[in-house]
Amino acid sequence: TIAGMPCWQFALLAMSLLSALVGLLVSVFVSEPQHKTNADERSMQTILREEAPTLMRIFCIPTFIVIIGQGIFGTAPWFAFSYMTSWLELNCFSNKQAATIKAFFNGGTAIAGL
Repeated sequence: TIAGMPCWQFALLAMSLLSALVGLLVSVFVSEPQHKTNADERSMQTILREEAPTLMRIFCIPTFIVIIGQGIFGTAPWFAFSYMTSWLELNCFSNKQAATIKAFFNGGTAIAGL
């Protein structure tokens, strides 16, 4: 426990507070420049109608379809890995062992990405 809370609750609270702090700091210190250009008065329907031929031409490229398909099916297992620590803890590993396994997995993933 940390500060009288279970570790997972403390981690969730800490991440929530840090996220809120970053959002607050961005809203205070970052200013978005105002664009003083001629406003595009086209409606969304008009834009879609004008851009549809270009979009269809892109979707007819076989390589593009393969890349999109690989992306869809290639990301699914990574969503399952987000539950790996819980799965390890439920399958007879201690919190420390599960965290160590997950840390080495993340380290290996980072090295493999180089």
